[in-house]
Amino acid sequence: MNSNNNITSYMVNHTYCNKNDDNGPFTIYHQNIQGLKGKTNKLMLSLFTKMPHLICLSEHHLKYSEIELTYIPTYELGAKYCRTTLKCGGVCIYSHKNIKISSINLQKYCKEQDWEIAAVKLNFLRKM
Repeated sequence: MNSNNNITSYMVNHTYCNKNDDNGPFTIYHQNIQGLKGKTNKLMLSLFTKMPHLICLSEHHLKYSEIELTYIPTYELGAKYCRTTLKCGGVCIYSHKNIKISSINLQKYCKEQDWEIAAVKLNFLRKM
């Protein structure tokens, strides 16, 4: 099997809990995907039981035109950074469709190979 299609790199799953939250923990999944193209089905299979609120991917290796067309079922692309000069790299954040987010534009701070970042603002409704 081609190692380019494996999802075996280091992954982190963060769970955040508030004692007063009736909705359960908020989960953020991070994966150095080492190339997202052709891996979305395997990614979803690996997340099937967890279904995190946010999926953060580094090293997606996609161009802006490619990442805009990359579909992950039940998730929406919230923020992204893609390299324009060098190959590989890039970061992105997908949010579950039930989560309200706003993209934070950090493009001016990014520098290929040195500082590649993406961010979203979560819009939670507070309970009174």
